[in-house]
Amino acid sequence: MATPAAAGSNPYGLMAALEQGGTIAWTVFIILVVMSAASWYIMFTKLLEQQKILNQGKRARATFWTAPSLRDGQAKLEKNSAYRQIVDDGLIAQDQ
Repeated sequence: MATPAAAGSNPYGLMAALEQGGTIAWTVFIILVVMSAASWYIMFTKLLEQQKILNQGKRARATFWTAPSLRDGQAKLEKNSAYRQIVDDGLIAQDQ
């Protein structure tokens, strides 16, 4: 008859698997932890970039569309804004 496991220990848990799995299990575990951290970093930075673009869009909507001309609207947009690049390309196309 098998002896019961100590209270609080899980023979099917993560630590039991790592202890019994050896080097391969630890290597896979470390790779998974690193990849998980990298994924969270990428998601967080993409969220910040998305918020930046959305805020630029709100400012462009408030300032650009009230301008009397396309060139005045261009002057109201931020220099490094994605929306400024679109307007710049439009003005170049208009001049051609």
